[in-house]
Amino acid sequence: SNENSKVYYHKIGDNQEDDKLVYEDPQHPEWMFTAEVSDDESTLEIYVSESTSGSALYIKDLKNNGQIMHIVDGFENNYSVIDNIDGKLLVLTDMGAPKYRLVLIDPAKPESKNWAEVIPEKENVLESVSIKAGRLIAGYIKDAQSHYEVYSLKGGYLHDVDLPQIGYASGFSGDKNDNITFYQIETFTSPSTIYKYDVNTNKSEVYRQTDIDFDGSGYIA
Repeated sequence: SNENSKVYYHKIGDNQEDDKLVYEDPQHPEWMFTAEVSDDESTLEIYVSESTSGSALYIKDLKNNGQIMHIVDGFENNYSVIDNIDGKLLVLTDMGAPKYRLVLIDPAKPESKNWAEVIPEKENVLESVSIKAGRLIAGYIKDAQSHYEVYSLKGGYLHDVDLPQIGYASGFSGDKNDNITFYQIETFTSPSTIYKYDVNTNKSEVYRQTDIDFDGSGYIA
């Protein structure tokens, strides 16, 4: 059986037996842990689960070697930390929002009544959020296709991303301070194409296109 999950710190190049134990919970051997580190390497995020859906969220201050802090307990909802903003956690969650919303959580006051809502739940499912050039890029599914919106860090709507085709897009990853990011889009009439996107100008240009023996110009999605 898959039991007694543990979180270790491993330094590249060291032997595995030298790894340092970071977290375990012997009282709950069936719980599973997934560990991530924030982009600025200041915070360890531990997602705790007992099945395929729902998770608790714990964090550890890495700069000050702090104790493990319980931000959210229980497995009724899902949580994904997007980034830290001035010591607070920007979290994508379906807690109180089946179609997901974006909230800001202060670790010093993690109770849900203290959460600040940045992007509220809307008609369409909020699938992803990333930070680029001081802005939030929020990805939705709308009418069976990708739809991206750009917001300020405080949640003010700025504009839609001008996607070049109807299809499913993903990406917008990379350094959060960069003005340039990349995404790929796959449509019903063309294979995956990678686009270079300028956050400041809201313009996309083809970066790499799959070369196949097919002319999709005769088809319309």
